[in-house]
Amino acid sequence: MLIANSTYHGRYETENVIAGEYRGATIGASPTYSMTAYIAEVFVDEQTGRVTVTDIWCAHDCGRAISPIAVKGQIEGSVYMAASEAIMERMEYNPETGLNVGPNLLDSPIPTTLDTPNIHAIIVESNDPNGPFGAKEAGEGPALGVVGAIANAVAHATGVRLRSVPFTPEKVLNALKERRAGKKEVE
Repeated sequence: MLIANSTYHGRYETENVIAGEYRGATIGASPTYSMTAYIAEVFVDEQTGRVTVTDIWCAHDCGRAISPIAVKGQIEGSVYMAASEAIMERMEYNPETGLNVGPNLLDSPIPTTLDTPNIHAIIVESNDPNGPFGAKEAGEGPALGVVGAIANAVAHATGVRLRSVPFTPEKVLNALKERRAGKKEVE
């Protein structure tokens, strides 16, 4: 019986693509950028104002998907977090101190499996010469456009564009009331 055991290790360092000193990034500027496209399908109950996200499609260009199962998991997790932000998460601050006075982890609404939309993770592969082994990223990038996709779906369903998250039933009902009064955009 022949057993092969190989171990490889190494590291990848980003190129210093920005001249001079700068602050705000711990590992330097990104050598590559990913692209993502979204479609969100929602149901808006005009009687209660409740927005239900039924499906989200996320097509993410991760460069080379070194581990497709892990990439799909990253896409699904990012979409889940961002959909939660759009529908139920909120941050409340004390205007005098700037400190968070919002709900604690026991009181903060977190989506359950019943609240979670069907997430259709689509891997779009490309070979990026600047990324390690042709890869880009699949971590937080897939979360970036989810709120906008849900907002667009709500606007398409109701005729009113909401401009702040979360899209609570109260905000939706107020927006629908203002739409009936002739106003198109609501904060």
